[in-house]
Parts: sequence; structure tokens; C-alpha cells
Amino acid sequence: MLEETLDVEAIQQEYAKILNFLDASTHLKERREQVRARIAPSPRTEVFREHGVTLYRYERQRPATLPVPMLIIPSFVNKPFIMDFLENESFVAAMLERGLDVFILEWGDPTPGQRRWGFDVYLRTYLDRAVRRVLRATGAEQLTLAGYCLGGVVATLHATRDADRRIRNLVTMVSPTNFVDHGLLSWWARKEHFDIDRIVDTYGNMPASFFSSSFPWLLPGAYLTKMRTLYDRHADDRFLESFLALDIWGTENTPFPGQVFRELISLGYQQNVLIKDGTWPLENGPARLAE
Repeated sequence: MLEETLDVEAIQQEYAKILNFLDASTHLKERREQVRARIAPSPRTEVFREHGVTLYRYERQRPATLPVPMLIIPSFVNKPFIMDFLENESFVAAMLERGLDVFILEWGDPTPGQRRWGFDVYLRTYLDRAVRRVLRATGAEQLTLAGYCLGGVVATLHATRDADRRIRNLVTMVSPTNFVDHGLLSWWARKEHFDIDRIVDTYGNMPASFFSSSFPWLLPGAYLTKMRTLYDRHADDRFLESFLALDIWGTENTPFPGQVFRELISLGYQQNVLIKDGTWPLENGPARLAE
């Protein structure tokens, strides 16, 4: 019955035509690089840098009107420009327009030495120093900590240990707290499927290619859908700019600090400690979700 309703040969020919079009199209390759140059349009200045980690402050034309600055904590695995995507498509620009002083802590590419540093070091050194630098630069007593994706996990853990009450607001965006669900990623990361110690001991810092080659398999049909959409709408320049910018963000991953990745998989996906125990083990005592 299936063979009677589907023209398999026609489907194969159409797919081949799409691939041939994309391979032969120099316009799309040139356009991709033009879009890359337009990504992250909001001007900013460097506040401090340590190893590959950098704190930036976004420039404002007028002084901030709101007293509580915002510090954005991005994910480790994707480039942070999703927060400052394109002109008129920027979370950062929207926050600046609403009167906030906005900072972002970018993780950068981890050095070989950083492969041994887990969540505790990232919290006690980079993030804690960034918080102090933001408050010093603005004269504020408290700030809003806004974490995106895995950056939200880091922000949450930091907020639980905020004894000096420097965190006024905690905002997490698409950030896991409960790591176990019925999705494929959760199934992949199970202890019986994923030997995290062997993987990190082999790689050290996790290379970007590990993620860019595995993530597409979460939705195997998505690549075909993406190619078809691009084929159908490549002449729509406004659509194409957003499409290519999102593709750059989604496919060009960044290396992941090895020990942080080990702890994320073991404590998060394999033990789900924040949900089961309400705590996340750290060197100087556990982070307690109840806090």
C-alpha cells in the first residue's frame, strides 16, 4: 500500500535536486558570511578577561533608568550571540531599551588547563568575580542574574549560595533543573549508554565537533526540513538573514570544559540530583535548591 501512495523515485530526485542546488549556489555561501558580519550588533566594551572567559558591558546612549543591572550567563555549548542576535532581533537591545545596564559573561574556548575545573571553580572564580565587577562598575548593590540554557544551571547554582544577597532576581531561560524526561537526549545520557568518565578522560575538553555531529540526530528529519525550507525561500532576503544566522548559531558549536561536562552528565542527566536530593554537590558544600 505504501509503494502505491509514495513515488519513491520522485522523492529521491527532488532531494538530489535540493542538494545540487545548495552545493552549486555561491550566493548562499556569500550571503552566509555577510550575515555572520551582522550578528551581535550591539556595541560593547570589555570589562575583564581571565583565560578565555570575558565580561562585557553593553554600551548605552543614555544612563540606565533602572537601578538593578543585568548579568547574562550564556550556555557553554553554543555561541552566546543568541542573546544579541540581529538588528531588531536582540534580547540585549530590548533590555537596553527598557532602561537596564546589561552585561554578559562569555565562556570562550576552554584552555587545556580548564579541563580539570568543575562547576565549583567556575562559580567561585569567573562568575563570582563577574558579579563583583558588575556591581562595582554600576554602583548597584544587587543585580539580576539571567541564565540561558546551561548558563541557567550555573546561575541557579550561584544564586543558591548568595550569602551576601547580591542577586536581586534570578531569570532562567530554557534551562534544565529536572534533567530526566522522555526525550532522546535524556535517554542517550543514561549511565548504561554513556560512559562519561571514559569520554572526558579521552577528550579532556569536549571538542565542538562532538556536539555538532551528535545533536542533529536528536531530530533526524529536521535536516531535510531545513534544506527544503531553504530551497523554497532562498530568494526571500529577510527570511534568509534570520535563517542563516540561526543556522550559524545552531551548527557552529563551541568546546565544552571537560570536568564541567563530566559533572553535568553525571550529576544532572544520570543522577538528577537537583530533583532527587534538592542539592548539587560542590567543593565548599552543596548548592541547595531550597535556597
